[in-house]
Amino acid sequence: MPNQLVQTFSRNAYSLKFLSILVVATAHFMAARNWNIPFADKAWVPQTYALVFFAFTSGYFTSLRYGGQFDIRKFWKNKLSRLGIEYTVINMFLVGLFLIERKQNIFSLRSVLSWLGLKGFITWFKIPLLSPFGAGLWFLTLLLLFYIAYPAIAYFCRNRASAWIFTSAIIAMMVYFDATIHFDHMLWITASGFFLGVFFNSRSLFLSLRSCFYILIAEALVIAATAYFGHKISTGGIILFTSIPLIFLFFHFDVPETLQRVIRPVQGTVLAVYIIHTYLFVFPTQKFLPDYLLSMSLAIAVACILNRLSRFVTRRLTA
Repeated sequence: MPNQLVQTFSRNAYSLKFLSILVVATAHFMAARNWNIPFADKAWVPQTYALVFFAFTSGYFTSLRYGGQFDIRKFWKNKLSRLGIEYTVINMFLVGLFLIERKQNIFSLRSVLSWLGLKGFITWFKIPLLSPFGAGLWFLTLLLLFYIAYPAIAYFCRNRASAWIFTSAIIAMMVYFDATIHFDHMLWITASGFFLGVFFNSRSLFLSLRSCFYILIAEALVIAATAYFGHKISTGGIILFTSIPLIFLFFHFDVPETLQRVIRPVQGTVLAVYIIHTYLFVFPTQKFLPDYLLSMSLAIAVACILNRLSRFVTRRLTA
């Protein structure tokens, strides 16, 4: 893949990750109340696109950095030093928040599981949470599982034939699971993004700008034709297979510089915003727009403080 395209996507990814987490937070805010606004019940669609983007970039940049042969101990040391300290600082903030709010079961076994990033298993196996921790944190569990599985994924993507066979089989299985094993979130489609990110980077594959448009037009025609003839088509499959050309558009086009400048001061808050946003929803007016703006502003402001604090702790511990 041309290095210039990778550099363009890398620049864009910082801004797009923050915008994606805002899409996820917005969908959660829409689901928090019965808002009388258009398309509120369809907020899960852009939310799923945002999560697929998160998964794809995680897979892509992990593969770009570590490749197929690497020191597993160093790999986990990097992950823990980069995410572990900030995650701990965020959870300490939540402990204080829950104590102020007089929440129950703060220091329970399931709180510990959520703190360890294992909330997804509680959700997937439909175990009652009984803890204030872990709201919407299934993606964090999925990310942890990806890191555990990455050496095996990288191994299967080490040559062209095995990469195509392995990835095709996984994606087919995920689309089948999406149609047959249902959750209240797009687990299987989101998980597919990790595999596709590793696949595209490891095989140095990319979609040209022309290919992106051709694929999107072809997919639109297929969707229109199936709808016209009354056939059912997997919504998850549509989202997944339209996500890829949409993602590759950002290998070719830069996010506007003005938007990048606005996002740059807060682009490091993605993890904090993701974890805390549902706990900071406020509804003083019971009107969507003012309550939404206040809630998002509060979440971003607190996330900035936590990000600065975690960086301070990291510097102290690594000095």
